[in-house]
Amino acid sequence: MKNGYEVFQPLLEKNREAINSGTPVLLEVKEYATFTRKLVRAKVAPSKDPLINPKVLWVMGSTEVLYPEPWAIEILEELDDEKTQLEYPQSEGNIGLYNFAPLQKKEEK
Repeated sequence: MKNGYEVFQPLLEKNREAINSGTPVLLEVKEYATFTRKLVRAKVAPSKDPLINPKVLWVMGSTEVLYPEPWAIEILEELDDEKTQLEYPQSEGNIGLYNFAPLQKKEEK
């Protein structure tokens, strides 16, 4: 059984700039230990290095295929889903495992 959390890739894509800058974002995640969905404010990164208390974050593509390498998540707070509205991105063409550029910081010249 996998440990950690799972997130839908289009939610990461929607928040690309905030994630790249290290800003917390609102996400819906699935916790593998309990198979429950949670609405959280969290920092995420392709690796655990920039986070203080990272947990494993598996990324689910829009084609329902898990990315082969996990990301990392630092959950700052769990939110009440009845009081917080999360806007889900609309799919625009091919989004998913093979048509998504991994989130990376832009190199400054």
